Amino acid sequence: MAKVYIYSLIDPRDGEIKYVGKTKDPAERLKSHLHDAKRTNTPKNAWLLKLQRLGLKPQIRMLEEVERSKWPEAERKWIARLRHKGCPLKNICEGGKGRNGPLSEKAKRKLSKAGWGRIVTEETRRKIGNAHRGRKLSEEAKAKIGAANRGRKCTAEMRSAISRAQKGKPKSAGHRRKIGLAHKGRAFSEETRAKMRAARKGWRPPPELTETQREKCKGEGNGKAKLTTNQVLEIRKRYATEDTSYHKLAEDYPVTFSAIHRIVAGETWKHLLP
Repeated sequence: MAKVYIYSLIDPRDGEIKYVGKTKDPAERLKSHLHDAKRTNTPKNAWLLKLQRLGLKPQIRMLEEVERSKWPEAERKWIARLRHKGCPLKNICEGGKGRNGPLSEKAKRKLSKAGWGRIVTEETRRKIGNAHRGRKLSEEAKAKIGAANRGRKCTAEMRSAISRAQKGKPKSAGHRRKIGLAHKGRAFSEETRAKMRAARKGWRPPPELTETQREKCKGEGNGKAKLTTNQVLEIRKRYATEDTSYHKLAEDYPVTFSAIHRIVAGETWKHLLP
C-alpha cells in the first residue's frame, strides 16, 4: 500500500518547527514550497519569503510514515501535539483537509491580517482581474458579499480609485439594463440628490462622447422612431419607382404624410442617403 510522509519545516535560525504537512516526495515538496511562496499571501509563505531574503532555506524533517488512507488523522495529531508544546506553527487550518480544504474562521482572520497594508502591483491586479473575469457567482455567494459590504463606508481615496477604474469602461446592454432595474423606483434622500446635482453642475460631455451618443440615436436607435431602416428605404424606393403620393404612402406606414415628405426629401434619416 502507498505510503505518505508527515513532515515538518524547521526555521534554520532557531530550530523551531514552523509548519506541518504531508507528502509522497519530501524533496519535491520542499522545492514546491519555495517555488510557490510568492503566489499566495499566507503566514507560511511570508515566513519562507523572509528566509529567502536572508539567503536561507527551511529544513525538512520527517515526523511519521503512514498509510495513504490515514494521513489526515496523522497530520491533525501532529499539528495538535506541536501546538500544545508551544510551537509557532504557520498552518492556517488544523490539518487533514489538503491544500484546498475549507478554512476555519481563525485561519481566515490570520490571512486577512497578513494582507493588511500589502501593496498590490498593477500586474498582480490585472492577473486577479483576468482570473475573475466572466466568473459566475452563486446566489449564496452574492448574498454573502452583499451582507459583508452593507453599511460599509468608503474613504474619499477609495471612491476616487473606483471612479478612475470605471471611467471610460464600456458596459454591455445587459449590464445597463441591470443597473436601470436596480435603481428603478429607488427613493433618494435629499442629501443624495443634492450631491448628484453638485456632481453634475457645470459638467459637459466630451466631444467624443457626444458624437458617440449621436451615432447611437440615429435611425432606429432613437427612442421616438416609428419606422425601421428597411421601411425608410422601402418608402424612398416606392416613391421613386411607383406612381404614388405622400398621402398614399402614409396610409401604409404609421406616420403622417408630412413625415413621408421629409423622408423622401432627405430632411430626416439623412444617414441612409446614398
